[in-house]
Amino acid sequence: MILSLDPGVHVAGFALWHNYRLFQAGLLRDEEKITNQELTEIVVELPQVYRRGKGDSNDLIALAFAAGLIVGELRGYAKIIKYSPATWKGQVPKTIMIERIKQGLSDKEHDRVNLPTAKSLAHNVWDAVGIGLYHLRGVRR
Repeated sequence: MILSLDPGVHVAGFALWHNYRLFQAGLLRDEEKITNQELTEIVVELPQVYRRGKGDSNDLIALAFAAGLIVGELRGYAKIIKYSPATWKGQVPKTIMIERIKQGLSDKEHDRVNLPTAKSLAHNVWDAVGIGLYHLRGVRR
């Protein structure tokens, strides 16, 4: 299985992939742990500094810390693969990127996406799915 992650300060989006198909996607909260001996790869989005004043740059420290905790805990289970946001999604606006990610899923896979009730957190799940799709496309080439 492959695990793709979009780390966040309080929650992380995750997507589990089995045989190149989405098995499950949702939010991974602070108190939850993923320790699955069947993981072969962990694909994670690296925190990135935005130069155009997007967000508070101090939040990047907390985000990097959260990402480090997640990756550190899972390091012994699988190979870690990292992509920057610019690498896997470029400068595409969030709403357009989410639509592209949805189009990359079958109806069955789309049903396996567990979105949070808080709409402000849904992008974490979609980013985890998106970075997984990006990685899997590269693996299949």
